[in-house]
Amino acid sequence: MDLVCPVCRKVAYFEEVERPDGLARCPHCSATFAQKSADPSPASFAPRPEVEKPAHVSLDDSGHALTIWWSWLSWDLLPLGIFCLIWNAFFLAMGALLVLVTMGPQQGSTLFIVTVIFIGVGSTVSLISGYSLLTGLFNTTTVQLSGERIQMWHGPLPWLGSADAPAPRVRQLYCAIRVGGPSFTYRLQKMHDSYDLMALLDDGTKVIVVRGQADAKVIRFVEQQLEKRLRIQDERLPDEYLY
Repeated sequence: MDLVCPVCRKVAYFEEVERPDGLARCPHCSATFAQKSADPSPASFAPRPEVEKPAHVSLDDSGHALTIWWSWLSWDLLPLGIFCLIWNAFFLAMGALLVLVTMGPQQGSTLFIVTVIFIGVGSTVSLISGYSLLTGLFNTTTVQLSGERIQMWHGPLPWLGSADAPAPRVRQLYCAIRVGGPSFTYRLQKMHDSYDLMALLDDGTKVIVVRGQADAKVIRFVEQQLEKRLRIQDERLPDEYLY
């Protein structure tokens, strides 16, 4: 009998987790749990119910292509926006003060070096945080099944993480979890979890179609829509997040 980890919800084969003390350790997230608290993983299972389209997700299935997209805009951007506002105000004020002092009668080589380093580091922080905020405000993620390709990209502002998979070779699509780092409580750990949409090809190769989504429901919806269009029967896989 296989077990399902109660923390990350992945399948763990029994011979991988059995320990002499009667506990089990998940090979995926390293969580330790009593074997009786894990869920059995039957060889066959009933089809999962269809996932309702999330409110912020859009779908176009009117033509020859299936296109699904969603905006990055969310309340999670608020802390970043506050940081950008406070940091840029501090950076401009302190930078102007250092420049004035450097140009004054107390100027020296040490003060000049400090000013250059501060402006260089401060500009880098402003550019990175500012660009991240702009992408969060204006970017969308698009997944498109067109012809024989499954493609994913972000835009309109450039961002890393595009994907391209051959649709005829996809044997299964599934949701995988990236478990958050150690935290004081399980709730805090779950805040750092993210989810990937994986494509398993006919030769066993795994391709990440969508990476690092905070909402598993989005991944589940995209998975089901692509499987429906490709006529793929849903199967349970060992490293799948069982929602």
